[in-house]
Amino acid sequence: MRSVTSAKANERAWSNIVRTGQWPWAPDEEARLVVSRTNVLGTFSPSSEEVPVIVCDEADPLKEALIEPAGHPVLVAPGGVR
Repeated sequence: MRSVTSAKANERAWSNIVRTGQWPWAPDEEARLVVSRTNVLGTFSPSSEEVPVIVCDEADPLKEALIEPAGHPVLVAPGGVR
């Protein structure tokens, strides 16, 4: 099971990014995202993998229950981040 503290800290960071509009990586720096796969936190580099990152833009427990256990990387961010 993923660490609640780590997930909450990451959600707060994304809320701050959305609020300020500042991208946290330098233009030449590879973005590394915190994602959850099968309820385990890890990192994901969108440029190095062919798999899309799932972004939950709505609260839908059924979708969440089907997507994450299938192994899809899900961005750890507060609901409604777009």
